[in-house]
Amino acid sequence: MTVDEYKQIVESDPAISGPLYNTVRSIPADRSQGTYSLLGETAVIALLFPVVSYIIRNIGLPWLHEAKRFSELWRIKFDKWIDGLYDQKGIPPELAEKAGNALRRELEAVTEKDARKSWERFAELIKKSES
Repeated sequence: MTVDEYKQIVESDPAISGPLYNTVRSIPADRSQGTYSLLGETAVIALLFPVVSYIIRNIGLPWLHEAKRFSELWRIKFDKWIDGLYDQKGIPPELAEKAGNALRRELEAVTEKDARKSWERFAELIKKSES
């Protein structure tokens, strides 16, 4: 899946865009660089593509796991990923961590059946693009 395909899906499905926009809004703007305020929410959502992809591919959606197992997977896998791969992409690890934790909270709040189905379809598209 390309970033453009990702953005198109996000923009077309409120069940996906809502949690992602909430994620972006919960990340404080980098005042020293003006990053968030200069880019705007849509551009920041595009920057979240690696975070979203990693979470879906390697951790999964919270309602598809036992809560304790999901929390442990999150802690182990996401923290390790931030420390390694994401740092190499030139994006501050602390921003990735804030975004990931905000997205985790958003995903854990998804309880409506149709919204979960939207995220599950989205996850399948992301996973299929991997192969």
